[in-house]
Amino acid sequence: MRLLTIVLALAPTLGFAEISAELSQARERYLSFDFKGIWVVVQQEAEAGEPIAQNMLGAALTTQDGTKGLDYDPAAGLDWYEKAAAQNLDKAVYNLALFWQEEHDGFEPDYDLSQVLAEKAAALGYVHAPVLIGDMYAAGKGFEQDDLKALIHYRRAADMGSYSGLRAVGYAYFHGQGIERDITQTRLYLDRAVAAGDTRSIPDLAYLYEGDEGIAADPLRAYTLYLYGVTRGNAKAAMWLAKFSTDTRFDGVWRDPVKGYAYCLKALALGFDDDDSRAQCDGMASNLSVKQRATAQALAEDL
Repeated sequence: MRLLTIVLALAPTLGFAEISAELSQARERYLSFDFKGIWVVVQQEAEAGEPIAQNMLGAALTTQDGTKGLDYDPAAGLDWYEKAAAQNLDKAVYNLALFWQEEHDGFEPDYDLSQVLAEKAAALGYVHAPVLIGDMYAAGKGFEQDDLKALIHYRRAADMGSYSGLRAVGYAYFHGQGIERDITQTRLYLDRAVAAGDTRSIPDLAYLYEGDEGIAADPLRAYTLYLYGVTRGNAKAAMWLAKFSTDTRFDGVWRDPVKGYAYCLKALALGFDDDDSRAQCDGMASNLSVKQRATAQALAEDL
């Protein structure tokens, strides 16, 4: 059984009021992981009291590897988060809840405070916040481990429209955690998560349509979803599409070992890093001619 895995780290959307054109441009670059040259504008806006900018500084300064363009400084980051949260910016309150679940230099996790902040974020309308509480119950962080209570909070988020909550409920049904295992419900919830904009659910939903878990096999649906996942930059979708494209069970236009190898290479380029992923790509390549490998490599670069 290919396992669907719960991803505890979330990447929620950010709701905000009207902001300056300069900050809007900086934020767009930030969300595209292009941090070069944005921080002067963000700093100025934050110092002027703009909560969106304050939250952005908090996120960058609490990133431990410094990959957002600022040196790691959790005390300063916490200060900016608190300034934004004091203005009831829901994302900042949520980020504070996350902060107090993590190990930071000079700070120990405080799960009680994290729960309080997550509840406040939910009350402010941040739809993903109950998932954080559910994750605490699922992992036994701050509470005794309890799958049923985790599911209750995942359902809260799902009912608020959170794709992370929808995904988590789907995974609970798949694994039978806090509820009887039900693959039909898994499919329904993952389908809703994908429709709500979730990219992580895409390969898991596609996999169900391969027919191994009790859902009627629908190779076209599986192929379409995997391909959609690749276009959204999902590394797991690329790797699973590579396997699907070379699977002898599935005859059709998707059965193409050259494209399969190309998808495998794309998965590696997107950061797919299972223990044997490179070996799997090498195995696919071993069945191809030199010309076919070159074709696949060119295709992977164009994907």
